[in-house]
Amino acid sequence: LTFLQDSDEDVRNAAGRSLSSTLGENSLIDHNVMPHLPLMELEVTYKRVGERHHGSDLTLCLLSSILSECRDAPSKVDLALTEFSYSERCQDVSNLLNLSSKRKIFEAEDSNPFSEPLVTCQLSASILGQSSLRVCNKEMLDVMEELTSKCSVIVGTIKARASEKVGYDKDVAHNLTWSNEIFPSFHGLLLGSIVSVYLGCRSPDTIVKGAQDLLSALGENGQRSVHPCILEALLVLSSASAGNDSTKDGLFKACFLVPSVCMPSSL
Repeated sequence: LTFLQDSDEDVRNAAGRSLSSTLGENSLIDHNVMPHLPLMELEVTYKRVGERHHGSDLTLCLLSSILSECRDAPSKVDLALTEFSYSERCQDVSNLLNLSSKRKIFEAEDSNPFSEPLVTCQLSASILGQSSLRVCNKEMLDVMEELTSKCSVIVGTIKARASEKVGYDKDVAHNLTWSNEIFPSFHGLLLGSIVSVYLGCRSPDTIVKGAQDLLSALGENGQRSVHPCILEALLVLSSASAGNDSTKDGLFKACFLVPSVCMPSSL
């Protein structure tokens, strides 16, 4: 998947052809429109990798891939809050014209527009949810701890805003869950945290209670203002437990880009 999302077209083409050859006649890849690759084939490939190379090494690799895509999520939240501050408490319209401020006028250009962090996180999480591994080594536990820790920071930030800000449920423009910069990495952290609890991370009660407290702080009206995909993942996390079938089912449902979830009859 890393090579399929590479910024170099030749690398993407080579990776797509390699994948196509392993799938044989069942491949849906049209080499005339490369380097596009059907998500369905990626899911099949991930499942085959999981079947052939299951164990702690694959689990660590998949957990690390989720963390890699979401590691900078807290810093993105900080940047978004800084941006929000210019308009949230603005009393003078002229202050919104980027005059005498440090806010960015232009967004930084994406270094690799072919990167799909949501796809990486959801495919990885869906395979991890099928893992029968219950004994985690220190490396895996460390990655899980970093995933849940980063997720807790963002959950706590949103809870504080929901608790302190008047009219929070009506201000979608300043709702972190709807930010296009934050959504992919936060959703990935939520999936990573659900997987971590399911596989048996350290101190699972911390992140689970954090999700419960956030939902409580939001209330019924506040929950309606949260991005529905984020809310769904939060609800799963708030009741997650190790080895629980309901947690696993909820995790799969939260992976909304995985073909077998969004098109159950496709696989």
